[in-house]
Amino acid sequence: MTGGTPVLGNILFISEQITKIYPESDCNIIINYS
Repeated sequence: MTGGTPVLGNILFISEQITKIYPESDCNIIINYS
């Protein structure tokens, strides 16, 4: 992690954790943060 965009990194990390728990929500996460 660099100091450039920690928020984006956190969103990507959190979305990965969510998709591990709820794989069917992967598309929803991509749409929400696109």
